[in-house]
Amino acid sequence: MEEYLREYRAQLVAGRQQVIDNYEKTLLTLTTGALTLSITFVKDILGDTPTCAVWWLLAAWGCWAGTVVLMITSYYLSPMAYSKAINQVDDGSITKDKVGGGYTTAIMTLNSLGGVTFLGGIICFAIVGITNLGGTP
Repeated sequence: MEEYLREYRAQLVAGRQQVIDNYEKTLLTLTTGALTLSITFVKDILGDTPTCAVWWLLAAWGCWAGTVVLMITSYYLSPMAYSKAINQVDDGSITKDKVGGGYTTAIMTLNSLGGVTFLGGIICFAIVGITNLGGTP
């Protein structure tokens, strides 16, 4: 195996381990951040005021739950993509085929959708805030 491929393989192995190590930390941060913000808003800012636009609040939570599911799936596939790329380096197909194969495409799609659903949750939650604080969405 050529030297640059050996170095690339070592980077892939290190990258795979980093993805695995960051999995729980990122998931926990995403989940607790969105839920804490929304629960704090409902509890402390609205207080006993009847909550208008409850469907928008549920939509925000649904979007954020969808984001978590998409990210879990992405993180689950990431080590597989790294393993595929390592195997491609080992068998010499790294320069012929897409690095990581279909796993890479799936991860890119999941990450894009995760960004969209997270943004959707922010928009839905902004509507809740505007509606409940006297504005109109």
